[in-house]
Amino acid sequence: MAVVGSDPSVLSSLTPTKIAALSGAAIAAAPPSEFAKLTKAQVAAISVTAISGLSAEQFARFNANQLAGLTAAQLPRLPTTIAFSATQLTVLNQGQVQALSRTQVAAMSTELLDSLRRNIG
Repeated sequence: MAVVGSDPSVLSSLTPTKIAALSGAAIAAAPPSEFAKLTKAQVAAISVTAISGLSAEQFARFNANQLAGLTAAQLPRLPTTIAFSATQLTVLNQGQVQALSRTQVAAMSTELLDSLRRNIG
């Protein structure tokens, strides 16, 4: 679906079913501004293979509601270039935190780990 990259408004207008069919390349081609417009259901619909196409700039556009939509299967598949902010970590629930990979947790600063502990502790 290369059309996502050529029409900036198309990603947020897709149904969750259509988003689930997108490739990582199609996700990567969408402008970061589109990710701020996605619903929680649309975020949850991004396949575990396509989520690896997400850039740090696209991920930074997710708000609390959208982050809550990330599934336990998606979280460990996020690219290693994505770093959570302290604000983003505070909205993750215990199941989501448990789904983070060891690599993701190891990459967190002491401050982020403290924020995480406060959130789930």
